[in-house]
Amino acid sequence: MDQWDKIGSIQTIIRGAQPEWISPAAPLILLPQQQPRQFRGTLEQEKEYMNQLEKELSSGVVKEMDNVQVYNPTFLVPRQDGQLRKILDCRKINLLTQLTHFKMYGPEELRQILQESNYATILDIKNAFYHVRVSPNLQPFQRFQFKKKAYTYLGLPFCWRRSPLLFSRTLSIAIRSIREKWNVKIQNYMDNKIFVNQSKQQHKQLNQKNITFISNRSRRLSPTKCVTIPKKCFQYLSWSFQTQSIEVTMTQTRRRSMKHNLKDWFQMTNESQIVTIRSLDQKIGEINYLRFQFPKISLWMNAINNLKTRAIAKGGWDASVKLYKQILGNLWTILILIKQIKLRQVKDRTPDLILQTHANKNGRSQLCKTSNGKQWTLING
Repeated sequence: MDQWDKIGSIQTIIRGAQPEWISPAAPLILLPQQQPRQFRGTLEQEKEYMNQLEKELSSGVVKEMDNVQVYNPTFLVPRQDGQLRKILDCRKINLLTQLTHFKMYGPEELRQILQESNYATILDIKNAFYHVRVSPNLQPFQRFQFKKKAYTYLGLPFCWRRSPLLFSRTLSIAIRSIREKWNVKIQNYMDNKIFVNQSKQQHKQLNQKNITFISNRSRRLSPTKCVTIPKKCFQYLSWSFQTQSIEVTMTQTRRRSMKHNLKDWFQMTNESQIVTIRSLDQKIGEINYLRFQFPKISLWMNAINNLKTRAIAKGGWDASVKLYKQILGNLWTILILIKQIKLRQVKDRTPDLILQTHANKNGRSQLCKTSNGKQWTLING
């Protein structure tokens, strides 16, 4: 707490995560959830769940409770690395919680601060959301049961609607302090933080200070995901960056996944299968994410976007839509782009010619400037 007080954010930390209901009657609607749902899974999954629960208890993320009014389902889901993650099912709470939109910084914002031959390091916070405390007002609605014992979360659960917002808001305070303290280029996307510097030696020194600064504020780093050695070639948010040439391309893992998913959609379209509009919208979002490498990829999605728009106008977001073969051309073009492994030059180009026009009562003049410093004036009467 002393470390947070030094950067003027002690009140934010003490206040913690507060409930933001859509109406005063929302908590009363949740009261019928008084019957706990038993954990379902294999014996091996039950052991894994127990191991994760014991770690949460020992680290103070979860505590055992006696009187419980609202129970939430809980289960295990697979992560991208193949391991299992313990999840609290907050869907009913999320329906009654206000949704607040906020901006998240991605690869485009990194491009704006990246310069030629920059070095970069990446720090990843372990169990990021757990570092934000849950207020006593919210704890009664973050409870669950396992083996006839009741527990509640003291740290933010992963699936609560406001968890990303509150974590980003808390982390932004620390990032702002780092920028002011060491005048360093830094950008974050949730639990990932990337530091950029022109000097490798200076970067090493600043990176160690940043690690100490974050660790002193009860933030544990994930050693397997952190890149602490300054590099000119690095991967960030599923993109491979090369600062020597200021080029970017998607990682091999993402390319493989995108090709596999597109081939599945080829098959579903050829079979004229029926899918939900939300699943179609999710696929469109995945393709739009590639605009960072292929800025004009949206031009090849006219048929897919038209299919989604007509389906929403007809049946709403909860409806389903039949995949027509008219979208095969879009899917095929996008697949070809992904297979090309084309690097994108993300450095802003310097214009070869600048034309300035000046108008007055005597006529109009144009001043031309070239990139090599030459200039001349054209006068029109």
